[in-house]
Amino acid sequence: MPLAKPEAEWLDYIDHLQILAAWLIPLELWLANYSDGPQGKKAPASIQYSTLIMLDLNEAGVGLAGKSVDHLVKASWPTQESAAYRWGISYVIEGSQLGGEFLYKRLWSRLAPRKLGYLQNKQTGRWPAFLQAMADEVITSTEIDSACAGAMDAFDALLNQLPVRD
Repeated sequence: MPLAKPEAEWLDYIDHLQILAAWLIPLELWLANYSDGPQGKKAPASIQYSTLIMLDLNEAGVGLAGKSVDHLVKASWPTQESAAYRWGISYVIEGSQLGGEFLYKRLWSRLAPRKLGYLQNKQTGRWPAFLQAMADEVITSTEIDSACAGAMDAFDALLNQLPVRD
């Protein structure tokens, strides 16, 4: 990811956001079709992280690096997957927020006066609450396997957004 560079700069932040938006928008739209599992009443309330990303991109006056939101929406995810599979996908999305906290601490002074809103807007205690809700819902070996498959698919989808390096 662009912000993994030791001396990441503002343009790296923008590249990072564009990659995350291309990954998150289709996922969030797909997950919004469900009302159980990680989108159910027992889970922490869903957060549209892509909205926070788009706010930062709009403030910077940039878009999605040649990709329209319409193009991103057409990315396909399975139409019939279990709640456990979606827990796995949500695990990757929520877990990525832990990295965001670390990145904010590392970058806020270097990239000031820019706000880094996506990295800054974190909810204390959300991760343990998410993990507990997932542990309460994903119990059987079949559910655990499905959650692992969802997590792997989410990581693969993110890797597919990265630019090809020579």
